[in-house]
Amino acid sequence: MARPGLITLLLVLVTGTAFPQERPPELSSQDRERGHRMLRRIREQLEKDYYDTTYHGVDLDQTYAAADSAVEAAGSLPEIMGAVAEFLANLRDSHTSFDPPGYTVTVDYGWSAQAIGDACYAVSVKQQSDAAKQGLKVGDRVIAVDGIRLTRESLHLVNYVYYRLSPRPGMRVLVEHANGEQQDITFTADLKRGPPITDVKDIEQRRFLEEQRRRQSGHPNHHRTSFGDSVMVWRMHGFRTGTGVGYYDEAIDRHMAEARKHRYLILDLRGNGGGAVVTVMRLLGHFFGDSIPLANDVRRDTVVELFVRPVSRTPYAGEVTVLLDSQSASASEVTGRTLQLRGRATIVGDRSAGAVMTSIYRPLELGSIFGERVLWFGMSVTVSDLVMPDGKSLEGTGVVPNIAVLPTSADLAGERDPALAFALELAGVKLDPHDAWKLFPERRAEN
Repeated sequence: MARPGLITLLLVLVTGTAFPQERPPELSSQDRERGHRMLRRIREQLEKDYYDTTYHGVDLDQTYAAADSAVEAAGSLPEIMGAVAEFLANLRDSHTSFDPPGYTVTVDYGWSAQAIGDACYAVSVKQQSDAAKQGLKVGDRVIAVDGIRLTRESLHLVNYVYYRLSPRPGMRVLVEHANGEQQDITFTADLKRGPPITDVKDIEQRRFLEEQRRRQSGHPNHHRTSFGDSVMVWRMHGFRTGTGVGYYDEAIDRHMAEARKHRYLILDLRGNGGGAVVTVMRLLGHFFGDSIPLANDVRRDTVVELFVRPVSRTPYAGEVTVLLDSQSASASEVTGRTLQLRGRATIVGDRSAGAVMTSIYRPLELGSIFGERVLWFGMSVTVSDLVMPDGKSLEGTGVVPNIAVLPTSADLAGERDPALAFALELAGVKLDPHDAWKLFPERRAEN
């Protein structure tokens, strides 16, 4: 059956009372025909590239027919885009999605949310944003966005719609403040439109610049602090590539050399969205004296067995705690689960993202016919899944911590880090949660 929700979200964006947009122009027969052709092109590429020819049991013919009927019944261009997007959303795959034509709009709503447990909270609010001026605060539990209930399961979908599928000039959120009071808040966004896409090189260049901005605006990849020769805390923001042998991040070896001087290692992978498999393998190679299976890389026609090879004759022998949260994805999940399965680490924090696929990006076009201009759009498509040595994929489930330690609304508002404080206590270091939060000063720039 077709997955409900995405088109509803899109319609809320178009017809919501808080920020009504201009009435979409009436569809022409050419617009609708383009929608049908775009959907057909998306299906063709999916059938060519997708790693699972059974599509997780989804009846592709039935799902396509439903999407095609939705295109035919659509009353506006946004509804057509929603129908195409929902066709891919039915796969329930974190790495397969549709990029609509005109991938040129950037939007900043002034805040960001994170799933903590099964609820969602505001974890950053820009001080000069309209969201802050209207009363949104760090630590607020976000109950709904424009009438759509926000949960761990719906957060990714809401972000996709608001940032990629149909950016809009503002939003309305229902929040519960740390004191238990609920408030309905409406605020504007900073929305900018770039020049239209005229060539496939525009798509590739803009995606490259977007990735560069993300990296440059982020924090240095590694932060480290120590408590004498007892405990080292290593906060790692991403599994990036570098110039080392095999192109892994060469900083891995330097930090592990320091870790060997300590009896306890706390590896903080919270907010780590993943990255290069070679960096994962290099990091894990520091913990084992023999080769161990990492995962099976399951592709369309092949299964490749991945192994971790030992890096040093003296692997790290101390106690290890790994911190994860709902934003720990991909490579960070594989790292945490490998150490957990091998009995080498205690996982503390929240359940991870459950997003462990490998994907490629396909820029697509509709050729010029009837004198119309070329239409550029694109899609991300999953080309492999990683199956762990226990025979299970982390996709959709994530890594379940050995010990769940979740920050409360008051913790977020009060700049307290109970998970890190707990991990330090396991290693014999007593530290107030607020002092634990202050160990990494880059956090101060997040709000």
